[in-house]
Amino acid sequence: MNAAPYVELHCHSNFSFLDGGSHPYELAMRAAELEMPALAITDTGGVYGAVRFLQACRKVGVKPLIGASLEVDGEELVMIARNIAGYSKLCRLLSVAHHDQPKGEARASLHTVAEHRGDLFYLTATDDENRLCSLQEALGRDVVFSELHHHMSPEDAWILEGRAAMARRCGAHVVATNEVHYHVRERRRMHDALVAIRHRTTLDEARPHLFPNAEHCLKAGNELRPLFEHHAEALATPWDMAQECDIDLDFRKVRFPGYPVPQGETPFSYLYKLCFEGVRARYRPITPDVAKRLQRELEVIEKTGLAEFFLINWDLMRFAREHGVPGQGRGFPAAHGHPADRQGTRLLGRAARPAGQRRRPLVQRGRRGLDVRLSPAAGHETAELAALPRAVPRGDRLPTPPLDP
Repeated sequence: MNAAPYVELHCHSNFSFLDGGSHPYELAMRAAELEMPALAITDTGGVYGAVRFLQACRKVGVKPLIGASLEVDGEELVMIARNIAGYSKLCRLLSVAHHDQPKGEARASLHTVAEHRGDLFYLTATDDENRLCSLQEALGRDVVFSELHHHMSPEDAWILEGRAAMARRCGAHVVATNEVHYHVRERRRMHDALVAIRHRTTLDEARPHLFPNAEHCLKAGNELRPLFEHHAEALATPWDMAQECDIDLDFRKVRFPGYPVPQGETPFSYLYKLCFEGVRARYRPITPDVAKRLQRELEVIEKTGLAEFFLINWDLMRFAREHGVPGQGRGFPAAHGHPADRQGTRLLGRAARPAGQRRRPLVQRGRRGLDVRLSPAAGHETAELAALPRAVPRGDRLPTPPLDP
């Protein structure tokens, strides 16, 4: 009987800031070389590398699994989305985990994780039996797995056996992973340097934080089987889990979070109503040219399905005005996708200001604040979110391999 193929479920890319030594494309390529049918990416605190990972996996014929690692009550918890609903819950949880933490850090309590449970697998390398039981109780016994490692350190064999025995006592499933941080052993030195930078110290002083060897790389099943000879089920479980996962993000579709509108209204009808109320307030009388141009703007919005987008950003800017948050206005989103409509879409920018009044940007480019592209629609500002506060200034972006088809 042939053994089930091995699938790596705990894998950090260079999108785990200063903790991953390989690009998602390199990891996908290496998985294909090892004839691995699927691979998970589980970067720390986010799904930042998911898009490039999906693109790379599609090119090399490896099934992509999307997940993340998160510090939960002081210990790492790996989460893998089983479907698009699980991916959505994972993203919401990560947003909450970043909310009240220092920049670049994400943490959550088990209670918070449990509030976003469902359609996710959970992997834990805890050696605390009470902790494992708490995870099972909070998240579900069938979806919590005890993670077994063997990186060929002297103590790894007895740690593995002790963790497996603990899992049996708790009635927990076991799953083998290699806790990958780079695609090949040669990247170990790069990973060491990244860890030293993260701790702001030298390589010599960073030794307590470094892996003792180069075994945290992607490995094929035949390389791991001798290390898990008494735990064949742990090596087979990843493939079983991978077959249950079905997530493929379609970047061609536009998905908005939705905007609540009054009963009996659609997003477009409500936007239509707000725009014409604004026209009546600003233009007395309403000239045929104003009505014609606004109608053209609304037709473009309806055709592109952007009504919810404008309502969301109108509400955003209304909140900003009420709370004294500065915003910068320029451009119009529908025009970006429909060049032929650009002349007509300029109207909303004009309609927001009385004749002769100049719109002055309240936030200079590059400063932190609410950076929003505005096209005020006759008194009710509609907006395109241009950018969040930037960690890297414009023009200083780091180059990345071209993966887009």
